[in-house]
Amino acid sequence: MPRTVAELNLSNNPILSPNDDPRGSLFIRMSTDLAYVRHITSLDLTQIGLRIIPDAVPACRRLESLKLAHNHIMVSRVDR
Repeated sequence: MPRTVAELNLSNNPILSPNDDPRGSLFIRMSTDLAYVRHITSLDLTQIGLRIIPDAVPACRRLESLKLAHNHIMVSRVDR
């Protein structure tokens, strides 16, 4: 991906999660190119069938806008 892209809209695309395709997932590629993901300010991941939040998302240090609507993300409760 070009390093000049700051806003990435992946909504409604058939992107595989790392659990479904660990060798070719876009999220794996994003998480290995930390110099790139640190420049992303807006990330739209709506309606792509996510079950987990990819590891690449927390690596987006400058992220100002994150959209995760209409996915299948399960939240588990952690007791402390």
